[in-house]
Amino acid sequence: MRFRLRPHAVFKLLRRRKRAPNLWKFGLDVGDVIAARTMLAMAGKLNPAEAHRMVEEKRSALVRAQLASANAIVSGRSGSAAHDYFDAYRRAVKSNRKRLRRRSRRWPLFRF
Repeated sequence: MRFRLRPHAVFKLLRRRKRAPNLWKFGLDVGDVIAARTMLAMAGKLNPAEAHRMVEEKRSALVRAQLASANAIVSGRSGSAAHDYFDAYRRAVKSNRKRLRRRSRRWPLFRF
């Protein structure tokens, strides 16, 4: 029995893989969210609801990430479990940045 390399099968496997997460953009987005909230706190405009939302969003992002990772493992996609985990955090940071950007147009946020 001889093993033959089948290029079409290899390319089929490579096509299924998701792109690597952009950690640079994620880091910039996280910095923007932290800076916007810090500026709100320094200006005295950080209301208790926003402070409570900061903590609750972290908790819900953790639960969503855990569930996404567990779902990927259970459904047989253990290779993409880490990507799904990171994707949940990326979505949470992106929505925070979008919400905080709408609130204050004066704060210069990075744009890509």
